[in-house]
Order: sequence, then structure tokens, then C-alpha cells
Amino acid sequence: MNLLHGGMAALMLARAADFKNEERRAAFAGVFKTLVFAIGLKMDFEAVGICLLAEPALNAVYGGWCAAATLLSITLGLGLALLRSRQAPLPWPELHLRTGDKIALAALFGVYLLVVIWTWILISFL
Repeated sequence: MNLLHGGMAALMLARAADFKNEERRAAFAGVFKTLVFAIGLKMDFEAVGICLLAEPALNAVYGGWCAAATLLSITLGLGLALLRSRQAPLPWPELHLRTGDKIALAALFGVYLLVVIWTWILISFL
């Protein structure tokens, strides 16, 4: 999931040059840079949380902190991205996605939906 989110954000970040206005380009790039950073930070906290599962004593002490840090990184990342987007509000008429970019975004989103549906099915029947 993190790779899918990161891939979509990176693909959008690559289109920042479409914005001729320097302020809007910086804001657009800032939104997706913030999201990529937040996704990376979230992955780090999740990795630490998974590693803590190997040692129950450490997990009892730090597991809650890891979960809170993961949630905080998501919340702050989305919040900062929203703040940075104020300089480049939607719609983005300057943005011209190539056909390949559109296909890549659709494919990444399709895989994301499949993962969500498959996870829901697995959880429902376990």
C-alpha cells in the first residue's frame, strides 16, 4: 500500500514542471513532496512496529508509541499537504498528464482497490 501511495504521489510530483507560474509550481510540488515524505516516515514507524512484534516485552512498552507515531505521521502529512495546497488550489488547468501517466495512475489505483477489497475479504472470513 505504501508503495502504491508513494508511486502515485511521485508520478504527480514529476508533473510539477507543467506549472508555468513559479508560486503555483512550488505549491504543487510541495504538496506531493510532503506526501512522499509522510509516506516514507509512516513506513519507518510501521517497520519498527513490525520488528517490535518479535520481542513481546519491547512491544508492550513501545508498540503503542509506534502506533501513535504512525497515525501522527499520516495526520500531520495530510494536514501539511493541505496547507501547502492553498497556493495552488484545484482545479489545476496547467496539469497535462500524458496518456502513459494516466494509465500508470489508473493502474496504481486499480491495484490499490484490489488490495483493499482482498484485505476486506480476508478479514471478513477469518
